[in-house]
Amino acid sequence: MANLIRPLILCGGAGTRLWPLSRDSLPKQFAPLLGERSSFQETALRVRGAGFCNRPLVVTNRAHRFLVERQLAEIDVEADIVLEPCRRESGPAILAGCRVVVPDAADDPMLVVAADHVVRDAAAFRAAAVAGSAAAAAGYLVTFGITPTHPATEYGYIE
Repeated sequence: MANLIRPLILCGGAGTRLWPLSRDSLPKQFAPLLGERSSFQETALRVRGAGFCNRPLVVTNRAHRFLVERQLAEIDVEADIVLEPCRRESGPAILAGCRVVVPDAADDPMLVVAADHVVRDAAAFRAAAVAGSAAAAAGYLVTFGITPTHPATEYGYIE
């Protein structure tokens, strides 16, 4: 049987891009912008099901701990939580999550996702992650993306 995918949800952010709705005390991933649930809750629900382990790992800032716990309870999802002492961007957050997960599941593939992404087709996302897990288990780094619809210089370009 293939190893289960361990989701690592990056849930930081300063809450500055959608001010005043999004702010330091309530970054955009915790606000219900596109429906009844927040994008963090949608992300936690998206990484459940066949091929995934039952407990995602959430890396978040200490200031957001209670938001994370409350929003997970609202959707009946249990998770392990790593609290960052201060913001250090994605790379250090991923490393912190890996240091927590690896001792328990060194051979299991890990799926790193951002809490503020919108994914319209959750089933297709899960299928792609499960399909990529075989390559990840073989030691490859697997990345996912979408076909761009317009130039977005804030994200850069890959050619």
